[in-house]
Amino acid sequence: MHPISRSRAAMRGASRCVVSLSLALVPLAAHASDSPPPLPDSPAPSPVDDPDLDALRKAAGDEAGPVGPEAAPPPAGGGLNISNPEISAVIDAAAVFLPKAPYVTSDQRSGFFIRELELSFVSWIDHLARFKGFVSFNAEGAEIEELTVFWPGLLGPINVTAGRFRQSLDPVNRWHAHALDQADLPLVHQRLLGDEGLAQTGLRFDTVFGTAPSLTHLVQVEITNSENEALFAGEMFSAPSFLGHLSNHLALGDSGYLELGGGALVGWKNRTGEANDLDPDSTASGVVAEPSAMRALYWGDFTAAYDPPGGRDRFAIFLRGALFYRDGDSAEDKRMGGYAYVHAQLDRAWNVGVRGDWVEGGDGEPETFAIAPVLTFWQSEYLYMRLQYQLGLPEGEEATHALILQIDAGIGPHYHDRY
Repeated sequence: MHPISRSRAAMRGASRCVVSLSLALVPLAAHASDSPPPLPDSPAPSPVDDPDLDALRKAAGDEAGPVGPEAAPPPAGGGLNISNPEISAVIDAAAVFLPKAPYVTSDQRSGFFIRELELSFVSWIDHLARFKGFVSFNAEGAEIEELTVFWPGLLGPINVTAGRFRQSLDPVNRWHAHALDQADLPLVHQRLLGDEGLAQTGLRFDTVFGTAPSLTHLVQVEITNSENEALFAGEMFSAPSFLGHLSNHLALGDSGYLELGGGALVGWKNRTGEANDLDPDSTASGVVAEPSAMRALYWGDFTAAYDPPGGRDRFAIFLRGALFYRDGDSAEDKRMGGYAYVHAQLDRAWNVGVRGDWVEGGDGEPETFAIAPVLTFWQSEYLYMRLQYQLGLPEGEEATHALILQIDAGIGPHYHDRY
């Protein structure tokens, strides 16, 4: 079931269920208090194995828990989790086999790799704001993946986020590497946005509203630095980028949903101020004097899902895809690409899927089609192993092949969270 659908169901039943469960637990607690205390020299009694009591306690805990994307804020004055933040860790490792020499480079070669160790820190700062931090460690060093302060309902129905965050393109761009349905991002993300997708620093404003009982809309506006190296100016940014995104969620009963979204991102690409004495466009001071060039990214995305209640124990299937178009001041800036994939959850342990990619030629790269079948085994909710084969078909070049065995393991309360 989609998170928005789960939130609605939880909010409808939360107050009613919590009251009834509390009343049910009162006589049980009273009965326990009537039991005589143990004798001074006798060991403390072991807990009574009462399935009914355990079920009630679990249900009470479930009903009192989070009912939306963010957990309910603590009361004014603070709470325990303010001084004890929720800390999680995820390790992403892979064995890669590239069978032929043309694909063996300093960046892509066969071997065993610790691709990432991600640490996350999540806590309410006070009763108004929530903190989230994700730090990634790899062979190149440490990097702040996301670092945000989130104010729910700060401007009435509008939530506000400040900091560095993964931006609201298609759903896949918002997910961290360990939470993807495949071992890597779609090819269009890698070619147009960089190997890690789009994450920038700035402000996000979002709100959710409904226009029908089963139709919900999410509107997001983001103002960030134009700091993405593949799309904009990289570290030489001097002007902001602006993003607008609309997502429409249609619930199809209790077991499915359809989600259609789209948006636009506008920013600037230039190298003004970058030190480069050899550049013919350099000024006498030895820095590049390059006029700003606007770049825009437009996209549409969809998700169709059959996701019945019951969590990972039941069969579920998801179909996702997106189409991107990059525009700019020159013909070289114009480029298109997209992807589509199906992901099936067979049972608690096994997932299967296949993804197709396509990207137009440009930036010195040929037009490329690719296909990636995937088999995932979940040993538990904390650890999965994934086998993925990648076939690349670049225009005018020899086909590429890769075999990836990915292992991801996590600890803590947010080990495989997607957001």
